[in-house]
Amino acid sequence: SIDVSSKKGGLKITGWKASSDELSAKIEEIDPGKRFNVQLTFAPSTTDTTQQYVAHTLTLQIGDPDQPEIQVKVSAVIAPPGKDDEQ
Repeated sequence: SIDVSSKKGGLKITGWKASSDELSAKIEEIDPGKRFNVQLTFAPSTTDTTQQYVAHTLTLQIGDPDQPEIQVKVSAVIAPPGKDDEQ
């Protein structure tokens, strides 16, 4: 998860979009107008059994006319399933 905050207040996240359908976000307002927690979930669509590096972008719409969006780069290394994971 990531925290998005503003010292001056007035922060609002009005929506989000991801560069891939594999990435999703759940947004929770922690301190109204000042702090949000963004929980990220990655659900790979591949059944590849090799280790993979993935990189996507999460764009948060924040409703600020001076900076309407914040882009967050998200990356991960997907390890192949271990013997304990296979059933």
